Amino acid sequence: MPIQKYIGAQNVDTVKDVNFLGPSDEYVTVGSDDGNFFVWNKESGSLHGIYEGDGSVVNVIEGHPHLPLVAVSGIDTTVKVSPREFFACIFGPINDAQLFAPTDEKSEFSRMDNAEAIIERNQRSRSIRSIRSVDMAALMQLYEAGQVRVSVDGDSDVIPCRSQ
Repeated sequence: MPIQKYIGAQNVDTVKDVNFLGPSDEYVTVGSDDGNFFVWNKESGSLHGIYEGDGSVVNVIEGHPHLPLVAVSGIDTTVKVSPREFFACIFGPINDAQLFAPTDEKSEFSRMDNAEAIIERNQRSRSIRSIRSVDMAALMQLYEAGQVRVSVDGDSDVIPCRSQ
């Protein structure tokens, strides 16, 4: 059983790396098929932020081990390295004592105003895509095994399963 669940990101199209962020790894982050990346509080599982990461899919988010930098990559041809100001927008003012302190300033990269809609869309998309994927995969297996015949007029004929 998992210790904690982090809900909201969409992971259907490509493999995503999961990483920890923060000076003491107090946050969990992952990319999403919707072009955003999500950051959760590691202990509570509460959503800390949704941020713009890529024009398409975000696969990897990696924090620098010593500097306040975050690198984000997706399926496009670029890797984005955040400036110090971007890191501050995500986690608050940047100084040694309060690197991850909360801030009242809204990040221009934040998608938290749309968090519910983004999470709902991701969950709806995931279930629709997985149904299509399973159906297509099952159909291809049947076709390759010779279990489905397609007639000229488009009707298909399924051969009944044989006892083994």
